[in-house]
Amino acid sequence: MNAFEKILRMERFTQSGDIVRIRAICVALLAFVFIQSMNLVQLTFSYKGWSLDASISVVAISFVLALLVSYRYHTKFYVAAIGIMALTFIGIGVSAIEAKTGVNSALLPFLPVCIIMSGLISGWRMAIITGILSLGFVAFLIFITHFADGASIYDAAAFATQNFQRASQVSLACILVTCVTASYSYAMHGLFQRDEDSLTRVRQAEKDRTEFFSELSHEIRTPLNGIVGMSGLLLKSDLTSQQKQYATIVSDCSENLLEVMSNVMEISQIDNDRIALKPAIFNVHDMARELLVQHEPLVEDKGNISLGMHIAPNVPKYIHADHKRLRLIASHLLKNAIKFTQKGTINLILDGNIIQNDQFKLCVYVRDTGVGIKKKDLQSIYDRFHQVDNSLSRKYEGSGLGLSISKEIIEFMGGHIGAVSEYGIGSTFFFDLIVPMAHMNSEDQTGIEKASEEHSLEFDGKILQFKKTSNL
Repeated sequence: MNAFEKILRMERFTQSGDIVRIRAICVALLAFVFIQSMNLVQLTFSYKGWSLDASISVVAISFVLALLVSYRYHTKFYVAAIGIMALTFIGIGVSAIEAKTGVNSALLPFLPVCIIMSGLISGWRMAIITGILSLGFVAFLIFITHFADGASIYDAAAFATQNFQRASQVSLACILVTCVTASYSYAMHGLFQRDEDSLTRVRQAEKDRTEFFSELSHEIRTPLNGIVGMSGLLLKSDLTSQQKQYATIVSDCSENLLEVMSNVMEISQIDNDRIALKPAIFNVHDMARELLVQHEPLVEDKGNISLGMHIAPNVPKYIHADHKRLRLIASHLLKNAIKFTQKGTINLILDGNIIQNDQFKLCVYVRDTGVGIKKKDLQSIYDRFHQVDNSLSRKYEGSGLGLSISKEIIEFMGGHIGAVSEYGIGSTFFFDLIVPMAHMNSEDQTGIEKASEEHSLEFDGKILQFKKTSNL
């Protein structure tokens, strides 16, 4: 079924009622193809060769497949209803004419089934139209029966009575099925429409809420930037120890609030499908160094942490990607590592491998010796506003948006994010992304090797080799 959904481009159907109906069409038509295929095999064995009935089955299968594939190019549900109705009428009519059975045709019960299918697929109006046309078709069958030679089976009076009785029964059945199907179809499609309207209102409310927070965060950022700037200038002036403590608190709180506002704006862009990538050529080595310089003050505040970096020799100096987004993701991972590490080391690692001539799979790792994460909590760390410790007395502060934003952005870019952790030992967060490489000259290559030599990591006196990503 998934293959047919791709062929029919079912992603074009967004409303719940339309999705149900197109899937019902697929199931019904594919079931018909399967049944007719089995019937074709049975006919071939029964007649010990090809027959007219076999040709009719092939034509019917071809017609149904063409009807099904046509939904790749349109979204009109009444087309399937009309096609099924035409196929039913033609099938019964050909059988009745060929065998001269008329209303005594063995295929006659398919008329009520046709009405039901039309109602479920296309709505109550099509159910009524099919019911009315079915009554006319029954009259046509009576006409065929009237000219059939029934003298060899019944006397004329009994034969006419039998025909009238059959016609009356099937007509009443068609009327009953038409009423029931039209009523049910009207209620069902009305329910679909109400559900869709409710869903639209919910989506609009969610969109309005997100836009409100986006505008609010934008308005708050302006005065916050002023507070951050002025508190920074204040800290550089001559202050008493108590005044410096107060100014530091103001600066830290305003910076934390500014970060929360930035995260809220990022979330609003993601929710409103406004996230736009701006790829450009940049120096990924310099980005790694800048990240370390940016987060060095946070490490110095803790005192017992060392911050290191390693760039594998095969990592190109220049890549073509969204510099701002990659830096944001790596920054979130580094801040988390610093927040949850009280002592030990935090290392930023760049590795990867060439997968095509100009394509490089960049792998970024952030390894820490912090508190670690329990296995049962690893799947939920990417949930929005989620903290592993959600108690009121939790030790580590934060909005719980960093990892969620990182995951959504990297997946939007076509990459993958993950983590491995051992509780009480530490964690390694990583993400990978396939990026185009910029052409490098010999000077750039020398820079790569020099950067690798300058930033080799040492653990317990041994240089860690980063040849295989699975070993990290």
